[in-house]
Amino acid sequence: MLSSVARGKGEPALVMMPFLGGSRREWGQVIESVREQAVCLGVDLPGFGASRDVPGYTVEAMAESLMQTVAALDLRRFVLVGHSMSAKVAAVVARCAAEGEPRVAGLEGLVLVAPSPPGPEPLPDRKRSQMISALGDEPRTDERGRRKDREAAENYVRENAADDIPAEIFAGAVDDVLAMNRAAWRAWLESGSREDWSERVGVLRLPVLLVAGDKDGALGPEVQRSVSMPHWPNGRLASLHSNHLIPMEKPAELARLILGFVEELNGSSARAARPDFSGGVPVEPAYVDLILSKRVSVATRAALEARTVADDPAYEPQALNVTELAQMRALVDRVVPQRGPVCVDLGARIDQRLGSGTGDGWRFAVLPEDALAYRGGLATLEWHAQDQFGTGWLAIDGEQRDELLAKAAAGKLERSVLGSGLLARLEAVVGAGKEGGPALDGQQMLRWFDDVRAETTKLYVAHPSTLARMGYSGIADGADSEHQTGFVLIGEGERESWEPRSREPRPKAAGTMGTR
Repeated sequence: MLSSVARGKGEPALVMMPFLGGSRREWGQVIESVREQAVCLGVDLPGFGASRDVPGYTVEAMAESLMQTVAALDLRRFVLVGHSMSAKVAAVVARCAAEGEPRVAGLEGLVLVAPSPPGPEPLPDRKRSQMISALGDEPRTDERGRRKDREAAENYVRENAADDIPAEIFAGAVDDVLAMNRAAWRAWLESGSREDWSERVGVLRLPVLLVAGDKDGALGPEVQRSVSMPHWPNGRLASLHSNHLIPMEKPAELARLILGFVEELNGSSARAARPDFSGGVPVEPAYVDLILSKRVSVATRAALEARTVADDPAYEPQALNVTELAQMRALVDRVVPQRGPVCVDLGARIDQRLGSGTGDGWRFAVLPEDALAYRGGLATLEWHAQDQFGTGWLAIDGEQRDELLAKAAAGKLERSVLGSGLLARLEAVVGAGKEGGPALDGQQMLRWFDDVRAETTKLYVAHPSTLARMGYSGIADGADSEHQTGFVLIGEGERESWEPRSREPRPKAAGTMGTR
């Protein structure tokens, strides 16, 4: 069992865990601000703080130790609050909870602070090696018995903290780093941070508050949008003006965010304000009546009803991976922007089609099979976003996305313009070979984006909510009515008495009385 200390009162309990090299005392200032609203349980992970002698440094082993500890504390309702390294552990425990693990049945949400993502942490190999060399060996002393590695510990904390961190807090963090089990430090840098749990964690509907520092060069807001947020469809990303050690740099601001998150979990009015994903995209009642009438054949009705099934916000991708699905959703949103709190999940529906292996029976000769083409197109957009804007597709804004898509539509996204160093680095991360799609050249991107626009538009227009807004009555084939009654009025501008009318204003065609 891990070492823990409880303070405060109220529910849900906040289980607060430290960063790599830290201990639970990093949360001291935050706890002072929130303990009147929630019990705060500071927990040290294996190898760190008061759990220095607890073994088991893999992500799986740390998650198991945490679940054992939570079970022993007998928490009815709780939130895991993970910082940096411990956030990855929290994500794995959240997956276990979603799968019915009884020891963490009371988990209601996550607060992830500058989190290490479920996938491999984007830490450059050179930096990783420097950190291992600096503090990976057993503690060293000079001829007078003074710690020779204190300077390395101070540099580590200083590099990850803002300039205004209080001196006593800084000193405490340094002492924690010096007191840690060096084997745990090495294990995280050599293997734990590299572990890829992205597919295992998948997509979870759990409420999540993710907090990132805008001075954090490794795990700041832009990186989190790309590597962490795709896992949390009910998540919210908040940015603070800080570096990596947010609990010590901005304790008051972080405390306010956490209290707001707790209030959302406790307040029914806050929960009701969230988008309702339970009933799918609403369809106008008059159009529903038409679908259910005998004017629509059984086969057509079945197809329309299937299209109205609610999309699952925690949909698990089938052909794409979690990050690619998020990239796909961001792409189709530029092709067909949707209004309203509940929208058709076009990206998931495309992935579902790719996963089933079905299609319209043809493809452009310059493209590989559909699933590989989609993965390759998304990877190519990622590479060009990194090359042109210095950050990934999920982190750039709408105008920048449109700029890249305009180039794709013109056949101007050429692989040859990418620097060889950038391309080699990105291929290892974004996906190459069996881990992802191949880079597409300019003509391939042109044809692939043709396919994307066609499929996205078809899925959107075919949804009954869109057909209703268009006032499209062509679904009424009359096949199952007594006399197979279809359309009688076929003149321009004429409408049958039973046809539902569009509520969307549409411009009139020049020289006509309007259109149906």
